[in-house]
Amino acid sequence: MAPPLRRGLIAASAAAALAAGGCRLLGGEGPRVPLFGADPDRRAVFDRARASLAEGRIEEALLDLRRLRVEFPGEAAVPRAIQEALVAAGEVEEARAEARAELERERSPSALVLAARVALSSEEAESTLAEALALDRRDAGARHGLARLRLARAREAGTSLPDEKRHELEEEGRRAIEALVRDDPGYLPARADRAALFVRAGDRGAAIRELQALLDSDPGDAASRLALGLLDLEEDRAPEAGREFDRLLAARPFDAEALFGLAAAEAAQERAREALAAIERALALDPGDPRGLLSLGILRRQRLGDPEGAAEALRACLASPRAALTLSIFERLRARLLLEKIEAPTTSAPASRPQE
Repeated sequence: MAPPLRRGLIAASAAAALAAGGCRLLGGEGPRVPLFGADPDRRAVFDRARASLAEGRIEEALLDLRRLRVEFPGEAAVPRAIQEALVAAGEVEEARAEARAELERERSPSALVLAARVALSSEEAESTLAEALALDRRDAGARHGLARLRLARAREAGTSLPDEKRHELEEEGRRAIEALVRDDPGYLPARADRAALFVRAGDRGAAIRELQALLDSDPGDAASRLALGLLDLEEDRAPEAGREFDRLLAARPFDAEALFGLAAAEAAQERAREALAAIERALALDPGDPRGLLSLGILRRQRLGDPEGAAEALRACLASPRAALTLSIFERLRARLLLEKIEAPTTSAPASRPQE
């Protein structure tokens, strides 16, 4: 039997997936949260915009959302969604202008939270969130934002803070997230962060349970579904992981991380051809992706008995100007060592490349 294909080389980490924004879309308003005075037609438009955002159709989402804002100027979910769409499109300055306009209309906790999300600095964000809390001590968005600021400050401090102070910030942030989930279990962004904290603490089982509960409330949260699939992989639950990646790809067929995850799940179940198909789909989206090329090289050598194809992929991986940014030093070293083994002279005749 071929040696196992290491998952870490062809799939992201669950922690990274959650850090990238689990359940941020629309401020956590999953499909079961009542909005628009329970108007089913307007809710359908909102959910259509949500699907457009998840699939990267930003202009379509903005068109629907701006119409809804005219009809329902007091519905806080709409400006949050507009902000998410603008940020996703790289229009951060426009998102800031929208936030300022919201503040001019009404200096409410929800408007202040919007402004804090696109603040120019963490200090500005913190003071804006503190103002929101002064207006409403129970506001979930403000509480969540301050908790995330503490956690981010602890992570980014490095050696600039004493260990004791860094641990104190981490503990404050963790307690704040736990309290928010306890007080408002329907606020899904805090549940995503709680899952991330479980991952950081090494409690994958608790993280899986948290993500399953979150996805029961909001099946369309792509980042959390990706993280759940990756956690299933790390727990050697490849069939469950494959099902999560399949669900994600049904909604987002061009999601490269989901394709890499699916490839890892297929490889873990000894389905090399299916793994190859997933990697090739990812490379069709980005032919120069060093992760895809490295994965292709490993798979062709270890599982498919194709040293020529493996060498071709590994050479392209190592020659890529993106390799140093995309791959760790250990992954680059592994690619180089594998290529050297393939290219090393042998006394036996070279194997012919298999037909595909």
